[in-house]
Amino acid sequence: MPEEKSVQISTEQALRLLQNERAKLDALQRQLMEVRTAWEETLRAKEALKTIQKTTINEAILVPLGAGVYALASLTDAESVQVTLGGAVIKKDSIPEALQKLDARQKEAEQQIDALQKQLEETAN
Repeated sequence: MPEEKSVQISTEQALRLLQNERAKLDALQRQLMEVRTAWEETLRAKEALKTIQKTTINEAILVPLGAGVYALASLTDAESVQVTLGGAVIKKDSIPEALQKLDARQKEAEQQIDALQKQLEETAN
């Protein structure tokens, strides 16, 4: 049977270890919040696209600008949307294509959420 060894650490060392663990927990919680926010944004975008599919051309719609501000606009195309590829690059996609991409993003976010929750549990224990 292997011999057990005891290790003693100072109070300062114990406090530093505790602070490091708290910092890890805080970082994981921030990441989890960011991924959840992205997941919720994806969900809202999917709902908006489904609503657009049911809308007729030139129908008046409210476009959210942020901070509770909306613009009244007319829909000129109910079959396609502009999708950001990154940076300032934008591509026209059909709504079904955009929904597929959003589904993939949502699944990826769900996997990230699961992984972060596991890391949080492991770090907390």
